[in-house]
Amino acid sequence: MSTILPQEDFIFDYTPSKDDQDSIKLFSFENPFDFFRHDVVENPYIVKTQHKLRKAFSEGLLGIEHYLMAATSLRPLIDEAQDLDEITRLFSQQKLAMRPNSHSVKILRTMIKDPNPEIALYAAEGLNTIENSFLTKIEKIKKKLEKATHNIFIYHYLLGCLYTQFATLLESQKLIQKFYIKQAIENLVKAYTLRPKNKRIKIALAESYLLDENYEYALSLYAYCYSIQYKPVYCLLKMVQCHYNLKHYDRIKTIASIISQYDVSDIEYAEVLIYQWIL
Repeated sequence: MSTILPQEDFIFDYTPSKDDQDSIKLFSFENPFDFFRHDVVENPYIVKTQHKLRKAFSEGLLGIEHYLMAATSLRPLIDEAQDLDEITRLFSQQKLAMRPNSHSVKILRTMIKDPNPEIALYAAEGLNTIENSFLTKIEKIKKKLEKATHNIFIYHYLLGCLYTQFATLLESQKLIQKFYIKQAIENLVKAYTLRPKNKRIKIALAESYLLDENYEYALSLYAYCYSIQYKPVYCLLKMVQCHYNLKHYDRIKTIASIISQYDVSDIEYAEVLIYQWIL
């Protein structure tokens, strides 16, 4: 009767042959399985993004085991690519608050729940700065609108754009967001009534309708702007977004084919989006 080796001995007692000596430098340990045998120890180089992970491996700071374990993790590194020290530094310089976008506001709203009171305070201050900035600009334009005797459409247009931008940042506050979307549409409709041929107003109004999930109205405005070749690629991409929400998937494929004829290298994710639909 043949002797069956224990599974543990069979799997883990690996010694590289001479031919494998050149590949040992890929690993952190002489025996690759030591990566799983040993307890996790503190490493002065803490990887937080996929880019840093690749760089660490290429520079020989981490072995391929770290790379493979992180790359096959159930939670991609990019999901939590947040360096708290770096974000705190940005808060102190008010960069996130000065140029807010949906991503920076999402970071702020996440970090306001941080158990560290100092970090939570930075986040709260950042959100407060963003809100006050928008409200201050809105009030200034309102006062100018009250005194305006000509070019009134400009003030309604600016108000509409500010309300739309602010509403975009309020994704997690639906009731307040709806209020500001309504204000945006009301002002942009007034501007549109005064200057129905103005292309910028049409695009801005389409943005507010899109945010309000009024996809048919938004689509008609984007289609018109594309027909006169005003921001054609931008309008086509927005039309794709409208058709997707309306579940017009066949039309998406057609529009994607049209977009592929343009240079979209400077538009983030555009190429991925296009070829996902046409290939």
